[in-house]
Amino acid sequence: MQAEQRKDPHINFIIQKFEENEGQPAWDIVALKSETVKALWAQWPRLSIRDGLLKRRFETPDGHSVHWQIVWPELLRTEFLEIAHSGKTGGHFGRRRLALVVQFRAYWPSWSSDVDSFIKQCEPCARYHRSAISRRGGLCPTVVGEPWDRVSIDITGPQQAGTDEAPSASDTMQNGADDDTVSGRCLSSRQRRPSQRFNDYEC
Repeated sequence: MQAEQRKDPHINFIIQKFEENEGQPAWDIVALKSETVKALWAQWPRLSIRDGLLKRRFETPDGHSVHWQIVWPELLRTEFLEIAHSGKTGGHFGRRRLALVVQFRAYWPSWSSDVDSFIKQCEPCARYHRSAISRRGGLCPTVVGEPWDRVSIDITGPQQAGTDEAPSASDTMQNGADDDTVSGRCLSSRQRRPSQRFNDYEC
């Protein structure tokens, strides 16, 4: 971990300033640095070199728990989140549980938004619906008196190379009974005005 922190240019800059033992550097020194450097600089009183690693002092809001978080290098963050979320002790728990695991062990300025993005990109979690399924209304029959009394229009295509999507008109009454479907033929978007896209087509 020490070597990885040294490889990270943002963390290494902070470590070098601690090793110079001159206290918190002036703003002019970090003004042109990255957002990560600036975020760490703003928390200078909470940072320290402990066991050869740059760490951040974390205190719970109630003040009952205080521990030191490792300032995690950028190249190891995705792997860390994968282990914390889906490893042997992870179990694909939700956002709150993963945030607690991260806060207990590590810190980097964008950790909260990175946790949100990681949860959204987790494929097993996306397949599993955690909350109650929302209520849905029942299907309603379409009342049609005679053929072509109501026409359903959808966008399909491209039908062939060089053509745009074309509207397809379907007889609501007969569709499904004898598959009486008529596909519309549209001019390309380069040959028609925007107002013509759904109004001027041939059946």
